[in-house]
Amino acid sequence: MRSSPSPSPPKPAVWLVRHLERYRANHAMADDMREVFTRICRERGYISACVWYWMQSLDAIVKNTFHSWKWRFIMFKSYMKIALRNIQGNKWYSLINISGLALGLACFILVSLFVKYELSYDKHHKHSNRIFRIINYQPEKNYMNSDYFAWTQGPLAPTLIDRYPEVESAVRINRHHNQLIIQDEDSFLINDFYFADPEIFDIFTLELLHGNAVSALNNPDSIIISDTTARKIFGNKNPMGKILKHDNLGDLVVTGVLQDMPKNSHFRMESIVPFNKFIEIRELNTDSWTPGWYCYTYCLLKEGAQPEVLEEKLVGLSEEVYKKNNIESRLKLQPIERIHLYSHINGEISDNGDIKNVIVFFSIAFLVLIIACINYMNLGTAQSAQRGREVGVRKVVGAQQRQLVMQFLGESIVLTFIAFILALALVGIVLPAFNVFFERDINLNTLWCLKYSLLLLAFILFTGIASGSYPAFIISSFKPIASLRGTLRQGTKGFALRSVLVVFQFSISIILIISTLVVKSQLVFIENKDVGFTKDRIVVLRLRDRELRRNKETIKTKLLNHPRVLSVAGSNYLPNNMTSFNRYPIPDSSDKSLLTIYTAYVDYDFINLFNIQLTQGRNFSRDFVSDQENAVLINESAARALGWNKLEGQRLKHRGERYPEIVGVLKDFNFQSLHNEISPLCLYLSPTTSFYLSVKIKGNEISKTLKYIQGRIEAVSSDYPFEYQFFDDVFDQTYRNEQKLGSLFMTCAFLAVFIACLGLLGLVAFTAEQRTKEIGIRKVLGASTANIILLLSKQFLKWIILANILSWPVAYYAMHRWLQNFAYRVNIGIGIFVASTSIAFFIALTTLSYQSVKAATSNPVDALRYE
Repeated sequence: MRSSPSPSPPKPAVWLVRHLERYRANHAMADDMREVFTRICRERGYISACVWYWMQSLDAIVKNTFHSWKWRFIMFKSYMKIALRNIQGNKWYSLINISGLALGLACFILVSLFVKYELSYDKHHKHSNRIFRIINYQPEKNYMNSDYFAWTQGPLAPTLIDRYPEVESAVRINRHHNQLIIQDEDSFLINDFYFADPEIFDIFTLELLHGNAVSALNNPDSIIISDTTARKIFGNKNPMGKILKHDNLGDLVVTGVLQDMPKNSHFRMESIVPFNKFIEIRELNTDSWTPGWYCYTYCLLKEGAQPEVLEEKLVGLSEEVYKKNNIESRLKLQPIERIHLYSHINGEISDNGDIKNVIVFFSIAFLVLIIACINYMNLGTAQSAQRGREVGVRKVVGAQQRQLVMQFLGESIVLTFIAFILALALVGIVLPAFNVFFERDINLNTLWCLKYSLLLLAFILFTGIASGSYPAFIISSFKPIASLRGTLRQGTKGFALRSVLVVFQFSISIILIISTLVVKSQLVFIENKDVGFTKDRIVVLRLRDRELRRNKETIKTKLLNHPRVLSVAGSNYLPNNMTSFNRYPIPDSSDKSLLTIYTAYVDYDFINLFNIQLTQGRNFSRDFVSDQENAVLINESAARALGWNKLEGQRLKHRGERYPEIVGVLKDFNFQSLHNEISPLCLYLSPTTSFYLSVKIKGNEISKTLKYIQGRIEAVSSDYPFEYQFFDDVFDQTYRNEQKLGSLFMTCAFLAVFIACLGLLGLVAFTAEQRTKEIGIRKVLGASTANIILLLSKQFLKWIILANILSWPVAYYAMHRWLQNFAYRVNIGIGIFVASTSIAFFIALTTLSYQSVKAATSNPVDALRYE
């Protein structure tokens, strides 16, 4: 008979043991355990043997894991020691690498914080993904910014709640700037003064520190103020129930204190008054859809409701209420989370950011970091020959390539971590100035949240591995015999890689230099362009108080009595920012189409004060009594659009019975930003409709003149603080974003060039060190200092020439696209490219000359004794 087969140990346990032993020969442990298993099986039975085998397997797992991590820690400790020794032993190269990486990381972290902040706008609201703003789309009307409008008509919000089941709640909001509030004879200006329906608390996440959100806006004479406003007005006193006086609204009772809204909100409220109060003082018809009163409308959709479905339904509402009023308009839904970066439409509630700028900022910061990583790779490959013997010795004593790769990557990560610590310190120093410059409220607390900390840790590891990967793989692949004999040669691969990386570094730097020069040229062009009006020595006063507007002519007379006041004029807009418009019928038009013409109200002296030229007719004149009610001025663009070559008998037709006579044609001037082409414009004469008072003064004793102006203003109204601006400053503020972009390009170009030059300095120093004997022999044979400098510099200069050739087309394309944002712009001439090349060559030559001269002037005897 055949003997029965001996029992086998449990297969999973056997697999575990053999898996733990896969690096040992002959699987001795598994065989020994099998023998013992067989014996126990005979003596005590199969179950006891299986229990024993499993216990031994688990014990082996624990011991194997402990020993594995123990030796890994020992190896890690060894790697760190070696890394720190190599950093200490190569202080010069380590300093270059750490400095470059620290600057690159600091730039990247700073811009990453900015990008995160910009992307966080309005996401603090609990239901931000369900909040939408309703906007108005009026196609093909040739408006200033776009065919979209941020405001809608008043009855829309109640209609949304009543008609559409998708809408959970809707609110009307209106904003007013710089409203005067009086409390116990003390006056305060509130910039962000809002009217809103009580539903605002249902839609937005707003917390009341005092008061009840349910009832705080029920009384039309109530007011909610922000915590900062409450402290400004009442100090540490309880403001609840206190009376605040408003010149238009009367007495308002404080019924709530609102916790300050985060700064990353597309609107921020300092006070809220019930919207019914706005309806009451304006005597508005809440059921009327006719043009006349507008507000901002926000809605909260129900959970699961589709915005596309609601938008489709709103087409019917648009046809119902707008077409019967002869208005072509459609209602669209705009997600609140996209307003700050993606919305640039007419009538925005406040200034928004731009996703294009965010992308540009992030891309530039990333390129600066890439340049810093390239420095490490360059110097790592350049130093590879020096570390060849170390690699040879390690391989002879049994080190595997994988272990060497880990060692060199460990060095790179340690160096990156040191650079990261320095980068954080730099960010902490620079961040306050960065916040002031970009008008943001970014702080370092974001870095310490778990999600961002993990991302930063991953980023540090990525940067360390990316910057040290190629040197690690190159160095670890050296053959030990060649390394130990000293016959190691880097060959063409290392040299070719360094060439490519240096060219790439300087290409980025030159692109940034060209971009900086183009942006600066455009800003100089804007500053010096003849926009058609005078900007110098004009003081602009904002007439916020009704008393000032009422007594404007008296104030003008008193100001003109001063010998240094040359002229005074009133207007409802300044000549660089006229945004109101009306629609006028085009004469003899077969399709009865309407022309959009921008409008402004000015007094008799406005044209002369700003030195705006006339091409036909005359200016408004006090000698013509009829001008006050029956005269307008149009610009050349309006005359062309209306098809008029002569003025005789021409009148501007509009709604109503008043058809004013056109008494003059103004030479086209840029009454909007240079981003826009000159559009049709008409100026109405209205001495009583003035929100600005422009005062032209002489250029001497300006401070005394301003004090005189302040005295005349405060004699009429002492409630409002005296405010003034010089008109050239007002003009420059229009291009604030471009100025910031230019400063950013300049800073990043400087960083990029500086980091690239650090790497270049290290490469030249290494090249000079590698060629020490050659330099000594050449000097002994009669080579001059100039010959040695040329020898060391020429290959680097070739790379920089190639970098210029490669960077020019990229820079031209990018800046040509950017300039398309301006209707009036500079041409990108060859001079900018020549200037950028000259700057790059000067910086590179300055960097090269230091090490080259040092090597060329060294003692040849010391060079021949080298090694």
